[in-house]
Amino acid sequence: IFRRVNNERKVGVLVIDYFKADYDSKDAFSTATSLTGLVNYCKNEIAGVYKIPILGAIQTTQSGSVSFSSSVVTAVSTLCWIDLKTNAEITTDGESCGNAKLSVLFNRNGAQMQKDDYIDLQFDGDIITYRSPEKQHIRKEPY
Repeated sequence: IFRRVNNERKVGVLVIDYFKADYDSKDAFSTATSLTGLVNYCKNEIAGVYKIPILGAIQTTQSGSVSFSSSVVTAVSTLCWIDLKTNAEITTDGESCGNAKLSVLFNRNGAQMQKDDYIDLQFDGDIITYRSPEKQHIRKEPY
């Protein structure tokens, strides 16, 4: 599908809604290998060959951690987490800093983000859109 669309109209960025592993085997190792293989294929055969970035979503566990995170981290360049801010975070940051946040959990492309830091986003749930808010919060050290 990608090659056909790319021939008709050059693709600048590929967004994959959801990377889904093969869950039929009921074997955790096989499922993790399937997911890693799919991510590696997209990274090497599409991003590498066509020189374009790929953005994709992966499933999380019920506790909110990344499913098969150890295998996924070996295949991705950057792993981000998007979440809605709590009321306390909105109050602390200010409403002009948005109602959502993006944290970079793993980054091969540069410095690592601190665990308690994030990038502010404005989420509009009516049209399922994230955009840059009016301003970014300023991180305040407690001391």
